[in-house]
Amino acid sequence: MARNEEKAQSMLYRFREAQAAQLGLAKTRQRRPGFAGSVNSVTEAEMWRRDLLSEVSRKIAKIQDVSLSDYQVRDLNDEINKLMGQKYHWEKRIVDLGGPDYRRSGPRMISYEGREAPGIRGYRYFGRARDLPGVRELFEQAASEPVNRSITEINRDIDAEYYGYRDEENEVLLEYEKALEKELVQKLLHAPVDSLLQSEARANDKSQTLKLNKFWYFRVGSLFFILLAFIGLVFAQADPKKDKLISLVNQDGLVKLNSNSFDRFAEGKRNYGLVVLLTALGPQFNCHPCRELDPEFTLIAKSFQRNKDNKNLFFGHLDFNDGQIIFQKLQLVSAPNVLYFPPQKAGESKEFIRYDVTKNGLDAESIAEFLTKQTGYAVKVKRPFNYVKFGGQLFLAVGAAAILKLVYRNFGFIFYHKTTWTVASILLVLVMTSGHMWNRIRGPAYVMPTQSGQINYIAAGFSSQLGIESQIVSSICK
Repeated sequence: MARNEEKAQSMLYRFREAQAAQLGLAKTRQRRPGFAGSVNSVTEAEMWRRDLLSEVSRKIAKIQDVSLSDYQVRDLNDEINKLMGQKYHWEKRIVDLGGPDYRRSGPRMISYEGREAPGIRGYRYFGRARDLPGVRELFEQAASEPVNRSITEINRDIDAEYYGYRDEENEVLLEYEKALEKELVQKLLHAPVDSLLQSEARANDKSQTLKLNKFWYFRVGSLFFILLAFIGLVFAQADPKKDKLISLVNQDGLVKLNSNSFDRFAEGKRNYGLVVLLTALGPQFNCHPCRELDPEFTLIAKSFQRNKDNKNLFFGHLDFNDGQIIFQKLQLVSAPNVLYFPPQKAGESKEFIRYDVTKNGLDAESIAEFLTKQTGYAVKVKRPFNYVKFGGQLFLAVGAAAILKLVYRNFGFIFYHKTTWTVASILLVLVMTSGHMWNRIRGPAYVMPTQSGQINYIAAGFSSQLGIESQIVSSICK
């Protein structure tokens, strides 16, 4: 009952507010611009920034409510992340207009209110969003690992004792040093000449010893630094990421990946190329192309593993059940996908190269040709010899030859008849114009099932077709 009264009061309030605005008795609330570049005033930009921060504060307070469902919490968390991105654009616009830089001087509320999940950059979880199923496990796993503290956090714990209290020039110390200097001067003035000569000789001996020690220190130090430089050069050539990849390669030449290992090997500096197959092999997805492409991709990896030049190119496999976050991060809405991540230096951000499965087909030879062109390595497919298929073909060939020999004796005149060659020519033209040769070259799927379980007989889009389309077109032409 209370909830209905609140709704009624809210509707009545909105009605009165709109009526007052029409009569000119109240000012209508302006709507915040969606594009920060449309504002040309520092004062207006700061006003919209404050408005955005107040909205963020309200949503962060609301996301703590335990009565919200998981779906509402996810929606709220997405809205807060979107507002945080808008906050950055407003602050950048203020700087462009000559205003203060709030990115440096303003309080960093993100560090205390939201946290990034391991392996997910740019997306933060606020309040109850950190307790969602699938997210809590990521933070628990990251909590067990050592966390590197930033320079800001380290400086926060440093006080004046670390830098000293600047009491080196204290008046008491200065007076004490002056008294010692006077005492030393008096001793030198009243000392005998022989003792002065002896002290001078001892000083000369010490200077010679110091020169000799400096010479040896210089020689030993030079050798030590050369040795350190050599050791650093040796260790610089080693790549721990590449060594870890080599250790994870199985007997089929593949590396089984998950969300964490994918982010580790596919991002940042890498002196190797990585080819990743992303599939959805679970029975609930009913992905027939994934099941067709999986053995073909394994055949490519196993064939390339025998190559001597396979030290800088690796093949990985990531299934949807093991890397749902990666599918969302790469904005992939279908499967399968073959992605190539080329080598990149530190600070670079190269885009991955996608193999067009619909256009080029699912066979291993087409994928190998694509990888040869992109990677520069000779990726060749070596299929194992199929003795069963060879025996069946041989049996059929011998049987067909025997049948033709028997038929030719009684029906050989048919091969010399004009009507026979006319019908054969028409059938050949119909088959070729219906796309049979394209199917032989590309090797597309015969049919394409949808997520609902229905079967597609006609491929969507341009420059693509299914295997059954050629049969449908040829039958229509007949």
